[in-house]
Amino acid sequence: MSGDNIKAGIRKHAWKVDAKRADKYIKYCPKCKRCYEQMFRHTWQQLTIVYLENFPSYGKEKLICDDCVKKSALASSNAKKGG
Repeated sequence: MSGDNIKAGIRKHAWKVDAKRADKYIKYCPKCKRCYEQMFRHTWQQLTIVYLENFPSYGKEKLICDDCVKKSALASSNAKKGG
């Protein structure tokens, strides 16, 4: 098998790799009903969350995103102060 044939085979099946990667790293938040991915930005040296609008949630792990966790913690904190 020549090098060109190997490269063509890799390109032909690249979508399968992307699909597996998406299933592994992209999560679905049931509170805000959005898919998201946590990414490390080397330029900023921090972990950021990228929200994917209109992204299919089928087969994605359901995990509440950091924004929703912070919002619910803030809401419960405000409810305790008010009551």
